[in-house]
Amino acid sequence: MSAARTRVLGLLLLLSGAFVVAEVVTASAWTGPAYSWTGTVISELGRTDCGGGAVPACSPWHGVINAMMLAQGVRVVLAVAVGLSLLRGAAGCLGVVTAGAALVYGAGIAGVGLAPLSDAAVAGSPEALRHGVAALLAIGGGVLVLVLLAATLRRDHPGAALLAAVLAVAGTAGGVGFAVLPDLQGLTERVAVYAPIAWQVVVGSVLLVVPARAAARRGPRAVAAP
Repeated sequence: MSAARTRVLGLLLLLSGAFVVAEVVTASAWTGPAYSWTGTVISELGRTDCGGGAVPACSPWHGVINAMMLAQGVRVVLAVAVGLSLLRGAAGCLGVVTAGAALVYGAGIAGVGLAPLSDAAVAGSPEALRHGVAALLAIGGGVLVLVLLAATLRRDHPGAALLAAVLAVAGTAGGVGFAVLPDLQGLTERVAVYAPIAWQVVVGSVLLVVPARAAARRGPRAVAAP
């Protein structure tokens, strides 16, 4: 993959961290009982109604987090498009499967933003079903992508593969914790959600730094070359 494409991929991966920024911004406008980062799930930040659901509070800036989820879904699709050749070159068909799983992950993230929690999203309703399916694809899909990346990159990029494996374990633990620790669902969900984000931020940063260092070693003439 060319240095230019490597930088683009690095930037796209690094931008995954913007999701956490959007969380902080949205939570800063939260009204009612203080927002609990350990006890309240991320989706409550995107709730479009006030006082509904399990949390008697309001998220006036829900549009920020919901728009960010949609943007993150698009970002994942773009990253897959740019990085597909790298995945395919690293592991052939397995790389293509990894890319497909990443697209599902991106669709899930976007789906959560397009189908946020609301008073209409009561148990058994179509709204609740859409939100639940999207959240499952986003959270479960993110962990699955890490597992596949660990297998796909183990030969050509062992460092990135090892990081993916470690974070896949952490993400899986977060998912299990979400199911068995109801009082800590905000924390356990974030462990699962942040695991693929952490991988993208670290790998994206490396991809941005490596071409720059390589260009510096080649000298100014190489940098100026088309």
